[in-house]
Amino acid sequence: MFTLRLEGITTSDGKRILSPIAFSLEEGKSLSLVGESGSGKTTLAYAILGLLDPQLKVSGLEINLGKENISSLKEKEKRDRRGKNWVYLPQNGIAFLNPATSIRVQLGEALKKWGVKKGDFEAVEASLLRKVGFKDPYPILDKYPYELSGGMAERVVFALSLSPLAELVIADEPTNGLDPKNIDIFTELFSKHFSSSTRLIITHDIDYASLSDYILVLNKGVVMEYGPSKQVLENPKSPYTKALIEATPRHGLKGYVQIRDASPSCPFYGFCPLAKEECLKEELDKRQDKRYWRCIQR
Repeated sequence: MFTLRLEGITTSDGKRILSPIAFSLEEGKSLSLVGESGSGKTTLAYAILGLLDPQLKVSGLEINLGKENISSLKEKEKRDRRGKNWVYLPQNGIAFLNPATSIRVQLGEALKKWGVKKGDFEAVEASLLRKVGFKDPYPILDKYPYELSGGMAERVVFALSLSPLAELVIADEPTNGLDPKNIDIFTELFSKHFSSSTRLIITHDIDYASLSDYILVLNKGVVMEYGPSKQVLENPKSPYTKALIEATPRHGLKGYVQIRDASPSCPFYGFCPLAKEECLKEELDKRQDKRYWRCIQR
């Protein structure tokens, strides 16, 4: 079981980046974090992995993975777990790779951390690259990151993430830069390889988010809705969730514009067609079974 509780994250000058968040996931289940750029999705991922900028102030963070409180681990222990037990797939593959070393060397560093014998490195490296869609992996091994296209770099980073020891996997816009064929390869391999891991996926892609077991919707650092993905997408309780769904191609790319002044009570208040004066006065949190949403509606 993975559980997370967070009271908030603020900048050094007191600006709030994330408001209170709490959720839990059974082992082997997946959660998609959905929201616009700047909603706090990647900040939450960094907080989980212990990679936040030290200038940010974190309040009331408690993360449990299995029976262990991983938020209380020392930095060395966290560093030892990252890349082995805790896997992070970054949004920008090229930026993540070390430009000064070959793909062979970078894969070798990962294999060493996973406990693979040095004599087996080349065979395992080639196998990993084949898994992520490279038909002829050996020429790739001796290339440097600047010699790769964006999509190739994304696939190499995915290969670097395929730790057999992964308990927690966080993927940040994992389908970014991939063509449809490689998106299918990624989706199948990601689900199969990490089938027993807790999986958190950061995405703008509602269709891809629908493949997760649960969805958590963020807007400007505030949780707007949370629940089983099928329920959230088929019957959204928050007008913001509905707006995100309607902004997808299959729903006509409907946008939204600001129609009134903003409100501290709800980050979508200024854009919401259903907003009322009561939204400024009443308690907005609603709960029903495994569902949570922040709205006066319903």
